[in-house]
Amino acid sequence: MLSLFDTPSLERALTLPLDPKLRRLLGERVTHINALDFDVRETSYFLIVPAGCAAADVADELGWSVLIDLDGHLFGEESYRPLHDALIDRGGWFELLVTAGNEAVFTLLIEDDEGADPDLIALCRTYAN
Repeated sequence: MLSLFDTPSLERALTLPLDPKLRRLLGERVTHINALDFDVRETSYFLIVPAGCAAADVADELGWSVLIDLDGHLFGEESYRPLHDALIDRGGWFELLVTAGNEAVFTLLIEDDEGADPDLIALCRTYAN
């Protein structure tokens, strides 16, 4: 798992040995974020979730779980309402976006791989546009 908590850490990530598709996705995000105002650049948080990373580890890193809604309902329950604002299938990676107010944006890039956490992949496949 790779946490990128500001623009410099996001730009540094581009120097790491990454999956080419992930590198392209991150590069596109850097370009987009750099075009925004300073406040958004400094309150954008990215979490790269590779295969083999457990949903519990993601929740520990974020302090909350995408598998539990604001009312405490679990993904898979009929009453579950997802937290994300967008979930996009990027072909090999899912991009899940959660906004916090008007300023903070959390972006999770979740690898679509058979070794990925089955609950995270099920959530992504259920809600991806």
